[in-house]
Amino acid sequence: MICSFKFKNVKREFRHVYEAAQATLIQLAFSPELPIFSGTSLQKIIIPFPSFVISVPQMYSSQFQDSYQKLKRLTGCTDIAIRLRKAYSFFYQYTICCKGTLESCQKLEDILTPTLEYDHGRTMTLAEMKELKTKTMQKLLEKIFGFIPPAHSTSQDLDARRLNHREVVAERHQSF
Repeated sequence: MICSFKFKNVKREFRHVYEAAQATLIQLAFSPELPIFSGTSLQKIIIPFPSFVISVPQMYSSQFQDSYQKLKRLTGCTDIAIRLRKAYSFFYQYTICCKGTLESCQKLEDILTPTLEYDHGRTMTLAEMKELKTKTMQKLLEKIFGFIPPAHSTSQDLDARRLNHREVVAERHQSF
């Protein structure tokens, strides 16, 4: 009966109940702050935000692990945790978990998940898309954290860093 907007179908003795219910429904639907939270603003409620995955270029992985807490100050999140999800040859995937207000958690996700600019005039291969994704994330991390890109390294240096990373990952997994 509340969904009906026809007053003529409502009996006279129930009309005041119907009008009160309709007014309450409208107030709840359009009120920026719900009174049922006993004065706590929705903008101040701390929530656990759904986790999301980011890809960090291999050259910035250890720096990211050491300085990700800076994101708390940038976003206002009360807690941020990262976990290495998977290591690839040129980038690492991290799962990001956070707590904070909805706005602060969304800000964190927006900061760490850049939008790739797509050129509608040409098609991209998968390799080109991966390279674009890596470069975009690299620029983003340099902007946020002030990371300095390493000088061009030889393939031997790159192989040594990969081997070193595998050893570090193995140690971390053993400590759990």
